[in-house]
Amino acid sequence: MVGDWPKNVWAVTDDGFAMEAQLENPDLGTYHGYPMPETDPLSLEVIRRWGCLNG
Repeated sequence: MVGDWPKNVWAVTDDGFAMEAQLENPDLGTYHGYPMPETDPLSLEVIRRWGCLNG
């Protein structure tokens, strides 16, 4: 956490692609997001956990 904001957040698109966002400006709480490479092991873990939480 940086102040009230997490440093990273993850989500999965409706098409099943893992996305990561990194805190860009902690004063404003703005993030820079991008798709995670499919070869990144964390990408598979994000998709797995997203499925467990969101059916």
